[in-house]
Amino acid sequence: MNKSILIKGSIIMGLFLILIGAAVGCSIIKADATEPMISNGDEAYLTLDDFTITNAQLWEVMKNVDGLSYLMDYVDQIVLKETIDGVTQAEVDKEIRFLTYLTESDDLVAEIQADADLNQDYIDAFNQNLIILGFDPTNADDLRTFVEVGIAKEKIAREYILNSTGDDDYALDDEDLKEYYESATYGEACAIEVRFESAEEASLVFDHFNLVPSFNYGIGLYTGTEPIEDIASDGFILDDNTIQLDEDQVFLKYVELYNYMNPWEEQIPTDITQADFCVDFANIAIYNFDDMVEDRSGEDPYVGLATYIFDTLVVEPEETEIRFSYSPQNIGAGVMYSYKISQEAITAYEDLTAAELLAVKEEILDIIVSAEVIGDIMNTINEDLDFEIVDPYLALRYEFETGIKYDNDGSETVVATLANLAITADDLFEFMEKRVGAFYSIELAKVQLILRSDAYYDVYGDDYDYMNSNHEEMLTNRDELREMKSIFGSNGYASYGFASTTYTWDEFIYLAFNVKTEAEVIEQLFIMQDLQTQVIYPTLDFDNIEDYLQTQKDEYFSLNVSHLLIYLDFDKDFAPDDFDEFKEELTVDELAEYELIKASFDNLLFSKLNGGLTFDEVIEEYEDSLMNDIDNEWAEFKQYGFRIMTENLSVESSLNNINSEGFDDAFEASLKRVYDAYVIEKENSIEDITEYLDTQVTVTSFGIHLILATEGTGFEQPSAAYDPLDDPDVVYSDGSENASDVPNEAQVLLYNEIKYAAMGGPVSSELLPSTVYQAIDTSYGAIFDAYFSQTGLSIVTLNYMFDSSPVFATDNAGNTAVIQDILDVLYLINFPEGFVVVD
Repeated sequence: MNKSILIKGSIIMGLFLILIGAAVGCSIIKADATEPMISNGDEAYLTLDDFTITNAQLWEVMKNVDGLSYLMDYVDQIVLKETIDGVTQAEVDKEIRFLTYLTESDDLVAEIQADADLNQDYIDAFNQNLIILGFDPTNADDLRTFVEVGIAKEKIAREYILNSTGDDDYALDDEDLKEYYESATYGEACAIEVRFESAEEASLVFDHFNLVPSFNYGIGLYTGTEPIEDIASDGFILDDNTIQLDEDQVFLKYVELYNYMNPWEEQIPTDITQADFCVDFANIAIYNFDDMVEDRSGEDPYVGLATYIFDTLVVEPEETEIRFSYSPQNIGAGVMYSYKISQEAITAYEDLTAAELLAVKEEILDIIVSAEVIGDIMNTINEDLDFEIVDPYLALRYEFETGIKYDNDGSETVVATLANLAITADDLFEFMEKRVGAFYSIELAKVQLILRSDAYYDVYGDDYDYMNSNHEEMLTNRDELREMKSIFGSNGYASYGFASTTYTWDEFIYLAFNVKTEAEVIEQLFIMQDLQTQVIYPTLDFDNIEDYLQTQKDEYFSLNVSHLLIYLDFDKDFAPDDFDEFKEELTVDELAEYELIKASFDNLLFSKLNGGLTFDEVIEEYEDSLMNDIDNEWAEFKQYGFRIMTENLSVESSLNNINSEGFDDAFEASLKRVYDAYVIEKENSIEDITEYLDTQVTVTSFGIHLILATEGTGFEQPSAAYDPLDDPDVVYSDGSENASDVPNEAQVLLYNEIKYAAMGGPVSSELLPSTVYQAIDTSYGAIFDAYFSQTGLSIVTLNYMFDSSPVFATDNAGNTAVIQDILDVLYLINFPEGFVVVD
């Protein structure tokens, strides 16, 4: 493979670990600039049976990869000390909760916490992230340290903007504040809205009430003698057969429509005044813009409704403005009509109190204070304190990321200066070692593991002089390095932010790959990449997967699935209400009524579907019917409040026991049950069975589901069973035979060897029956691939370290516990549940 092409592609994939395109101007590391070194570089950091990692080695890799990030964190802790000391425990708890659940919404957090398994998933993900970053999630001090700098930085940034004046880029003048306040602040609105499940239903209901939508940009009342459904759209004539309703009349018609479409709710008096409606029915009449849009995306139909009520409808319309919908509005899956009755006036900007004005500023800050803004402000604060980076390599990366350039000759000991303070290499090393020293010892051990492996010796012998070796593979590596260098020299990487007119080759390899020499490029990009497969392969262990393979067989299914969902949306937020909560809140009598209606609904649905109707046809029939039609079979269910929808769950791929693990437990269990029943029906039927309709409904927190399945891409469950006597004409490898559907150890070993050969390992003559190979690949293939991932290599490295009597020079017990925690996390994130870690 041409590695220069590989590298080009890797830029896109994020190998460079930097923000492309941030560089400004021309930056060249001074040839005579001194690079600071730590004072105890020769001392051991970690001793293993085969080698020792020194402090100098650890310092080099930590600084090259993460040095700038930790330097800025070190500086932040100095600059922000007073603010950090003032961070309260409540602020820490709030930030921890946000980072755990990724939302500030109390309602969403409560919803997550109500599901014990889901809640634990969020907590586990947060804890795993902390462990990888070098923090102990069970230690209160570590939790505080993890968030306090970020909290302080945001506080300082907000204070900076609030106090900015004049020509400062972040100054907020009165005009800015007024413009934002008047455009983003809404008084509560009173409105009535009527929802229909389809445009056809809306048309039928309007006909039922003799109403004519879109009549002279309003709503008309038909008074003719012929049935309204027989009148053509241009047959409604003002003052002949149709009356133009005024706003008050339209409102009362909206009330009638609302009562008709919501029979389960308290009925609104048909002579109610608009003012009384807003008071007496405030629970359905009052809309708060902020509440409607909180924690919702712009594509959410509820946000669309908020925008329509507050921005489109106008209480006192002029010219082209409207107060109410006179034609159906497509919001959500159905259509709706809305009438805006009133809206509270907001306080004039000039009349805001100091506290209210501050609240407006805080709202603006919530919008504009991003990570980029915080970083920019911190850079400004640091520059005011005469911050300067002395280390030439960290200075180069800082310039690349910020555009700020320093011109100095470096130092033997000092990394950076701040006011009158010198931050030494020893200071930064100690700071980084406490947080990520153990983590980077794994990276260093990973390199040594590969360089000392049999795999290295088999390819390169005992020659480690990458730049002068005459070994064929090393010559190839150097050729590809030269080609990459040629591409760089001809500006081939300019589109990725690395123009050869801006950076030297040495600067490029440092910024792109966190290394300083061409030999390191060869080692990291070529040797490490090429040999990790050979190093990992011997660690594959059948004991890891034996139980998992049995589970995969027991839980297997492959289906293309559509479902019909019967649901409720009493809170009218365009999403199914929590069905479990709905049932829990029913009285004994109400529950009995629900069970009767549900049973009737189930029976009618199965009757329709077994009679030949499709899901879409059932929905069309249901939606396009009237609630008061005595001949309407669906009427009682619509009157109860049931809504209906369908969804194809296999748009991207067939559902199986692996990719459906995030579904509701009851729904996932039904998928397996449907699959088993489908298989039996196909086996016992003399007809061609092309689909299977579940014979029972599935009730989840979303509602009531009917499942329709067709064969998935892997519908026929692969079997590892094989008897050589059944295929005497072909000789397969010894170990191919198996009386069980579940792959056995001999078969998996053959599969491993065949796959390994395809990955560049030794040529293999082993041969498995295709059916056996497919069975193993289906249940085990993803795990095989995971073994050979970068995380898999880290796992192998950590196990190697533990087998090599690791001794850390400082805090041996603590650092050993850290790498054990990291190993545990890597197993969890790299392999599926059921993978057994063998002691």
